[in-house]
Formats: sequence, structure tokens, C-alpha cells
Amino acid sequence: PNYDTPWIKLRVFNEKTERTNVGNPGWHRTNGTIIIQIFTPLNTGTRTAMDYGDTLAEIFRDQQFNGITCREAHVEEVGEMDGRWQTNLIVPFYWDARHTV
Repeated sequence: PNYDTPWIKLRVFNEKTERTNVGNPGWHRTNGTIIIQIFTPLNTGTRTAMDYGDTLAEIFRDQQFNGITCREAHVEEVGEMDGRWQTNLIVPFYWDARHTV
């Protein structure tokens, strides 16, 4: 990536899966987190990164995509990282799957 232009990195983490009902078929819910790392040049200040974060948050906040339900998104400033300013957008999500025993 170029140090003079903003760029993002998308990471998806699946977390704990739990059964959500009793009986057959069973439903299982998997929770996870989408982290969008936003990198901007140091000389642009924090506003640019926060604007990107706010714009991306509107795309994911409380939306459903192919069975994945996103929850409330929020932006966190990380700080200087390898010569760039890093801000993260955190989007918790879950998806449900039906399993027969």
C-alpha cells in the first residue's frame, strides 16, 4: 500500500457457536466480528479516517447480507501504525444455521 493514499483492510473473525433451541432440527448461532482497518496518511489528521469509518458504518449497521445479520457498528481510533494513521470499524454479527441430528 501507498503511504500517500488511504486504504482499507477487511478482516472477518468467527467466534463462538451456540445451540439456540432444544429439539430436532437444531438451530445454531455463530457470532463474529468484522473489523475494517482504515489507514490514512499521517499528515491528513484524524477526520479523514473517521469520515471513512462513519461512511462504512452506515453500510453495515443493522444490515443483513446473505444470512449474516450485522449489529451496531462503531469506530475506534487506534493511532499511528507503521507510518500511517489507523482507525478501525468494528461490526459485530451473527448467522444462524439449522442442523438435523
